[in-house]
Amino acid sequence: MKTLNVRLFVILAVSTVVVAGAVYVLHGFQVRRNAGVFLDQARKSLAEAEAIEGDSEEETAAKREKLYNAVRNYTWFVRMRPDNVDALEELGGLQMDVLQYPQALGTLERVVRLDPSRSDARRKLVDITMAFGRFEDAKTHLQQYLLREDPKNAELYELLGICQLMEGKNRDAVKTLEKAIEYNPSQLQAYRYLAVALRFRLQENEAADEWIRKMTGIVTRVRAN
Repeated sequence: MKTLNVRLFVILAVSTVVVAGAVYVLHGFQVRRNAGVFLDQARKSLAEAEAIEGDSEEETAAKREKLYNAVRNYTWFVRMRPDNVDALEELGGLQMDVLQYPQALGTLERVVRLDPSRSDARRKLVDITMAFGRFEDAKTHLQQYLLREDPKNAELYELLGICQLMEGKNRDAVKTLEKAIEYNPSQLQAYRYLAVALRFRLQENEAADEWIRKMTGIVTRVRAN
């Protein structure tokens, strides 16, 4: 009966582990290198699209093709490098530009999960979630993040007021829209939403008319200047 050569067995086992590790490292290097090619091509296509300045039918079609090429290459890159937050954010913005809103929603949500400090991505998410009727999600982005970073931003308060109005929280919406106007009296759309909330939701017609008069006064002064 043959005996097991323990020394030979150990040598073979160690050699197998070393070779396997080397193969894994080499594979990882090749993946990173190939991923870089996709990223370079995506940014090249995007730059070429931005360089097309005309608006003829042919130029518009060429620009659209370049943008879709960029989307495809960004998508391949982030599949290989799913932790690259910069590329994910670039892809999400580009998906919005080509009207791929469901895809942009998923991409930008990944961005803020990986890096909650990405305010630009979060601001885009507010627009998308509101467009899809996800007002509670939009409010979360606004109240827990964006308005904490920029507590006097009239545009953000206007968006929050719209969310509250769409959810039927009319008194909250009125207070929020008034705050938007307080921080920026030229935030004209906020006057309109405020008047809608007061007249049609709360039946406070005189208050609604007063805000419309204030808005009219702002418009008149702007035109006079």
